[in-house]
Amino acid sequence: MIRQQQSGGESVSAAWTKEKLADRSVELINKASSLLTESAGLDALAELRQDLREDCNSVVVVGEFKHGKSTFINALLGREIMPADVAPTTATINTVIYDSNERVEVLNNDGSTETYPLTAGILDRYTASAEFDPGTIQFLRIYCNAPFMNKDVMLVDTPGVGDLNKHRAEITYRFIPRADVLIFMLDMTAPFRRSEQEFIEQHLLNKGTDHILYVANFADRIDEGEMDSVIQRLERRLAAMTGHTGRVLPISAKEALLGTLRQDEELLNQSGLRSVELAIREIAGTSGKAENKLRNYLKRYGNALRLLHAEASAACEMTGKDIETLLGETQRVEAFLSRREMWESQIADYLSEQEEEIAYMAVKSFDYFAERLRKDIGQRIQHFQGGDIKILAESQLPLHIGLQFSQWTDQYAGSLHTLFYRLEQEVGQGLMNVFEQSVNIKAYKEDRLELNAEGAILMQRTVSAPVKAGLLVGGVGAAALLVGAPFIIPVVGMAGLPFISQKLAEKQLERAKPELLAAAEIHLNSLFDESRALLRNYVKESVNVIGTQTIREFSRLVEGAKASLEMEITVKKETAVSKQVRRDELLGLVDLISSNDSQVREGEVTNGQLQRS
Repeated sequence: MIRQQQSGGESVSAAWTKEKLADRSVELINKASSLLTESAGLDALAELRQDLREDCNSVVVVGEFKHGKSTFINALLGREIMPADVAPTTATINTVIYDSNERVEVLNNDGSTETYPLTAGILDRYTASAEFDPGTIQFLRIYCNAPFMNKDVMLVDTPGVGDLNKHRAEITYRFIPRADVLIFMLDMTAPFRRSEQEFIEQHLLNKGTDHILYVANFADRIDEGEMDSVIQRLERRLAAMTGHTGRVLPISAKEALLGTLRQDEELLNQSGLRSVELAIREIAGTSGKAENKLRNYLKRYGNALRLLHAEASAACEMTGKDIETLLGETQRVEAFLSRREMWESQIADYLSEQEEEIAYMAVKSFDYFAERLRKDIGQRIQHFQGGDIKILAESQLPLHIGLQFSQWTDQYAGSLHTLFYRLEQEVGQGLMNVFEQSVNIKAYKEDRLELNAEGAILMQRTVSAPVKAGLLVGGVGAAALLVGAPFIIPVVGMAGLPFISQKLAEKQLERAKPELLAAAEIHLNSLFDESRALLRNYVKESVNVIGTQTIREFSRLVEGAKASLEMEITVKKETAVSKQVRRDELLGLVDLISSNDSQVREGEVTNGQLQRS
């Protein structure tokens, strides 16, 4: 068990931040790297350190066409990078990342990437007025050296929310759920549009509101005496729509850009840009997403500490054994590794059976959902009394189908991932049982670390710690890695398949309904077939990941046990002084790990920092 003691000097109540977490990880890596070989704990710390280095806050900007999103982003960047003339409008999703090596990467749907220098006008070829097919591009990645980016911000510029096509689905399913800060651009001079209200209600509110910042553009077009009343009217409208009191920040994106280009601080303050920048930083630092991110980092750190503690404790145990005992244990580990092909084959057979069962349950659930949706769409068409059936077919129905798919995936994803977690546990337990029966090394039978069904939470029990712990990747199980992956997004590209032709739209409503019902049936059948195939493939790939990752990490731990035994045999052949030095260093490492672990256990995250509970 990890001893609950403190190292000299530092209080447990000291706040944890990402920077402190990175420093502690480096300290442990430096101290343990010479004492432990093939260490899963060290690998987990190294992966955590890398993720902390690359961590950034994603700031996603959404809003209607012509609301000044691109001009606003140019103002934040201090440069005219995004096309923002009267005619051009953003036709692709553009991510902006800090890098001194400035360039543009075009990520195509076929998996290829094109790279160009970041030059004036390079992005003009990807606007709505340019001659290119937006459907061939996933998104653009723009690397630039801008002060606002400050190495910890990723900006995302998006097409207008009224554009019901593939981009709408990409924004909804890929960027919005992961946004640390979401900026919704409004037009101060115009009332809320229906498309804006629908987008907020259907795609933003279910993700929470604490990270949403409403920015109203075109403040330069409003008389100073009317500014307060205009802002209050927008805030009342938002409150009625969302049920939450939202703050609206006025801005003139045009004046903000001019101020950054001229380096005119007075104009920047007058434009409202400085207030918006401050709000972005505050939300990024204090939002629930930021706190959850730090909690996850701390959980991974705690898991890595337990891995490292088990490995260091086992190494300490070995220092008390004679060479003959160590040689015997090494031979048993080698014999176990020689049978790898046999137990890998057994695992593959078991995983294949489980894949079929999970896929069957998933598809059965989907079929029930699909039948309900089919009836729902039929009733909507039959009962439609509006004047323009084309709007129903090309806008309202696709939007409703997309929303229903989103709700089903949100509802069912948790159950599916629970099955994956349980499968991972079963595979890991089977491997552990075989290893313990075959090797029977006493030093590897102290703490057992395993995933529970909720995922990535380590529980201590009595059996082999270092080996079972190796079934965790960076402190997170292979199944847990799947949670961040796309579950299933069947609606992408759906709006590109028209329900009706222009000829049908011109018919009388009651004459058009039967043809629309038939067209909808064909479209839904195609959509459902594609979704079932995607779902089966998702299950297959997820089970493959579990099998591959579990076997890889288990093998790495067994190899680590062998390497530790061999190192100890080498040390045994050296002088007594060398043996005592190594033992003292290992004991010091165990104490350092215990101290860090106790601080993590006794704290809680508040406002982006970990405080003592």
